[in-house]
Amino acid sequence: MKKEIWKDIPGYENSYEISNLGRVRSLDRIIIRRDGKKYSSKGKVLKQNTDKYGYNYVNLRKDYSQKSFVNHNLVTSVFIGGKPKGYEVCHINNDKSDNSILNLRYDTKRENAIDHYRTGNNKSNSKLSTTEVLQIRHKYNNEKYSKKELSELYNVSPWHINAIINKDVYDWLLDDGSIKESNTSIYE
Repeated sequence: MKKEIWKDIPGYENSYEISNLGRVRSLDRIIIRRDGKKYSSKGKVLKQNTDKYGYNYVNLRKDYSQKSFVNHNLVTSVFIGGKPKGYEVCHINNDKSDNSILNLRYDTKRENAIDHYRTGNNKSNSKLSTTEVLQIRHKYNNEKYSKKELSELYNVSPWHINAIINKDVYDWLLDDGSIKESNTSIYE
């Protein structure tokens, strides 16, 4: 069993903590209501909510207001540090509910897409699946479909078809379905 380590959430010190396993808890504290009355609040592990994209988030309260935070952002900012410009949080095993620090890293959008593909998720957050991208390239190169025909067939813009064919997007996906490896991780 992994040892759970708790740390303060910046801006919410002495009120909330995040663990290396991705759980959030409130701490025992005295809360002053708007009418000035004080009451005691017992600490507890917070309920995880799930957004429409499948990511866990929590609502934290401070100074009479509430703010939502995605768990993977809290875990990485507290246990790794600030996110470098141009990077995003990646779930290594592609399980959006696994917010343990061992499953999270900062990397590029491209490497995140490769993770999705490598773990069997054919679609990630794109309009087209990787199977459709491969079909588009094959139909253009081998079956002589025009870019306009492909655009209509796959319901995407001609610009998008052109970017797929020229490998301006999905440049990591080789025509045989294998991955063109790269090393952009900030950890290596």
